[in-house]
Amino acid sequence: MPLLEDVARLLDEAGLEYVKEDGFILMEWETRRFSDLKVGIATSPDEDWFFIIAWLLDLSEVSREEWPSLFYSLLRENYVQNGVKYGIDDEDVVFASIETADTDLTVEEIRNYIFSLLEACDSFAERYLGATGEGVGVMEALTEAEAISIAENFVKRKAGTEKIEITRCERDPSGWRIEGYYSLPYAGVKFLVEIDHKTGKVTDYHTWPLP
Repeated sequence: MPLLEDVARLLDEAGLEYVKEDGFILMEWETRRFSDLKVGIATSPDEDWFFIIAWLLDLSEVSREEWPSLFYSLLRENYVQNGVKYGIDDEDVVFASIETADTDLTVEEIRNYIFSLLEACDSFAERYLGATGEGVGVMEALTEAEAISIAENFVKRKAGTEKIEITRCERDPSGWRIEGYYSLPYAGVKFLVEIDHKTGKVTDYHTWPLP
């Protein structure tokens, strides 16, 4: 595959590590939100197209209750992210990809494509994967602002409302505890969200009716 060999040469010139596997180039990246993000590079059989693919998570890692929200997020991102496509492959793995018919690439172009995809994956994880409570592979302990953002998105999706108020945010050895409330047509509801400070995963969620 001459085109894939050209890509490998560009990666060598860019100083990027990779391995070749049966007509495929595989890379592993440590990013803001992923400890081991798998990125693959492939070409179409006729070598008219060039693809960079990152695998975000297996659907088995997400509860079926969260699938509709995740699928909606994928559809939404396909319109929001310019040049990046999101989908689910034949093995039920969520992926993000960049593709181009420009196969006469330079070192700078290949670097830009790869780093643009990595940034898109981190952005998607920050906006959606953390909000579902599933593992995001956060590399550093969550800040208070990040924990509040995850809690807000999680509660908004669970409650089906955009209007919530955070009243308390504290961290203990196990993670972040975030309290707040929201109003429904028939009652007010108090909530507590507990978040693992290393993974960004929602570990517990409680609600109580306000008096």
